[in-house]
Amino acid sequence: SVPLATNSGEYTIVANTCGAVLAAYTGVAPPSCSLTLRFDPNGLGKRCGVLSIGTVNAGSARVVLEGTGFNGPRLVVKEGTATLSSGALIDFTSQRPGVSYPARTLTLTNGGTLGDLSVVLPAANAVPGFTLTPGSGCAQPLQPFGATSCTVAMTFAPTLVQPYAGSFAIQSRPANAAPADPYASFAVNLAGKGTDHAPVLSWRDAGNAVITGLDFGATAAGTPVERHVFLDNAGPGSAHVNVVNVVGVEGINFEVVPSTCASDQYLAEGASCDLTIRFAPGGAGAKSANAQVVSDGNGPGALALQGTGMGSATPGTLAVSTLPAFGTVRVGAQSTPLEVTLSNGGNFPLQVQSVGTVGPFKVQALGCAAPPFVLTPGSSCRVGVTFEPTASGPSQGMLVVATDASATPTQVALSGNAEDAADVSGGGCTVVAGVSPADPTLWVLALLAAGVLWTRRRNRPKP
Repeated sequence: SVPLATNSGEYTIVANTCGAVLAAYTGVAPPSCSLTLRFDPNGLGKRCGVLSIGTVNAGSARVVLEGTGFNGPRLVVKEGTATLSSGALIDFTSQRPGVSYPARTLTLTNGGTLGDLSVVLPAANAVPGFTLTPGSGCAQPLQPFGATSCTVAMTFAPTLVQPYAGSFAIQSRPANAAPADPYASFAVNLAGKGTDHAPVLSWRDAGNAVITGLDFGATAAGTPVERHVFLDNAGPGSAHVNVVNVVGVEGINFEVVPSTCASDQYLAEGASCDLTIRFAPGGAGAKSANAQVVSDGNGPGALALQGTGMGSATPGTLAVSTLPAFGTVRVGAQSTPLEVTLSNGGNFPLQVQSVGTVGPFKVQALGCAAPPFVLTPGSSCRVGVTFEPTASGPSQGMLVVATDASATPTQVALSGNAEDAADVSGGGCTVVAGVSPADPTLWVLALLAAGVLWTRRRNRPKP
């Protein structure tokens, strides 16, 4: 016998004729045999190994193996963001016959940096009870660096109440390989179970305890209070969640804020999703409603919601920024606008019904809409105010903002100082207007006219 071995998993003996040659050897001629080695590097650069050959009567021989690794075409298989290894198990858990459940998708890419990768997928019905559907991009070789991809959608559709299991293989090799070159096989195992039981859903708190209701206690009207709850699926199988909402005559005081729970989604067996329920009473007194989930599973029952509003609700809270004095402006002129910010610091929408002024001041539109308009909680807008005096001296006034938050409008004091308009009168016009008989321009014109008349008389011919 001739023992053969390599000391590196990167070098593999894939064909060996030495055993057959030795069995037929009669001692007449020196025997010869051949070995075929495959190099499959695990890393980049030079990769070394040793082939050991042991003989019966001639000792042993060692052959140094050397190759260079580079990132050639390689198949990468992912489900979501998780990279799978060959032989990975994808368990669809329990599902009911006749119910359409969402597919699970594999994404195939070429993880190499040199050369395209050819991929051969199994038949759609390669695994009984499961269907494999290739997506776009699978008909063409996969380009390196993951530049292109191929998807395989896997669905489990049991017809019987029994376990299902099987596997399929994805074949791949470099796109420039010779026809006789072998394919690499990537195995995927599938499992699932057909069941005639509907999944059981329940409400749970942060401590994973089953709950049937939430008490928000007492809170001031217009001050929201939030509670966090989970929707749990104990199985068997996935549950199709159709609706998550609040119902009841006083349901307007409660709101479901989904986080990972949402309508028209599938919740897998053993999984849970979370949501926030907000209590924001619109007025004083006890409030109650129910949170409900509509699904194809069993439960959960309605989650009873209750709380008490304290005091009366305020539509909103108006805040108006102050204004400095306008300074001195001439009568008949207009100052540069000064900006005023209107903001809603409350928890409810605020309607601004009107924005006006008292005194020689005017409102100029900037960022605010024309009244009436609504300021949502936490929002703001700007208006401009100008000083337009009609008489000299100090002026006082008010910016008046009327809202639905109070029966009394909000007032902001305005002030400015006015001076007389500039004297823009000119010579000549003042005499015509009867203001001054000593206008020098008029006397010059009169003397010139007298001179012209005297010259004409002097030059007139005598009879």
